[in-house]
Amino acid sequence: MTIPTLGTLERVDLRETWPNEASSFTPWLAQEANLKALGRVIGLELELEAVEKSVGPFRADILCNAIDTDDHRVLIENQLETTDHKHLGQILTYLAGLDAKTVIWIASQITEQHRAAIDWLNAHTVGGVNFFAVEIEVWKIGESEKAPKFNLVSHPNDWTRSVANAAKNVANAENTEIQSQRFRFWTRLKDYQESNPGNVQPRNPSTHSGLGFALGRSGFRMSAHFNIRDGWVWVAVVIRGENRWDYCLKLLESRDSLQKELGFELVWPDVDDGIDAGKDVWITSSYKCDVADEQNWDEAARWIRDRLESIRSVFGPKISSL
Repeated sequence: MTIPTLGTLERVDLRETWPNEASSFTPWLAQEANLKALGRVIGLELELEAVEKSVGPFRADILCNAIDTDDHRVLIENQLETTDHKHLGQILTYLAGLDAKTVIWIASQITEQHRAAIDWLNAHTVGGVNFFAVEIEVWKIGESEKAPKFNLVSHPNDWTRSVANAAKNVANAENTEIQSQRFRFWTRLKDYQESNPGNVQPRNPSTHSGLGFALGRSGFRMSAHFNIRDGWVWVAVVIRGENRWDYCLKLLESRDSLQKELGFELVWPDVDDGIDAGKDVWITSSYKCDVADEQNWDEAARWIRDRLESIRSVFGPKISSL
């Protein structure tokens, strides 16, 4: 029998990888792949909004959007040292100034005192504000490339139970059968995505008719929808913000090439009918399917998953260049 030779994990000092928080760590963390890795640890899909976001005379490290049913802002405050009171004070200042609902405090070490403070804030803060404490490590094996590791140290008391609670709630009398069906369908979609992994991060199931997914740039996202009454599932590219119609017109210039690369047609807004300044831009693709019959859910989930992956692959690079 051959005995394998294995390497030894070695922990690397953070300063060897990121000499400076502002000029090296923050830009690294703000990259899409690294926000995605952080989001997997806490259970949110994060979309970058700004780096060094101004808050009066101060600057918050990173501001993101959480792609979920609330579509809320996420503040990330990081330090390459052990947590301190200064950063805790900064977090509260930025939270008030940026109207964020989720805070992620990242450090090399979360002290017991600051972990207790985060736990206390989660227990006593009203209005749906959530606080996470995350430790960052770097490891390597021999001369291999270094690899980061996020460790969740503190989170809202009900965070890990949120999906279980949602599943329980759909059985309550105040919830309709349609809500129950939606939750079970989105669970089916998540299971299918996890069994067939791609570039689109699966989302936790919801009782809503739609779910949002990141598209790699602030102001752009994908959404998937489940319409039991009319027997449709559909996906969309959604463009928001004051420049949304400018971006839409630029994408329309590449309409034919985008659809050729996708392999299917999209329904685009008719700009000849006039631009409604109060509405988001929706570019959609739909599929007629009797989703009232649960036997068709695997087919519908497969269609949604494949459409989302294609749109992410084709539209992602395009919108990044706009």
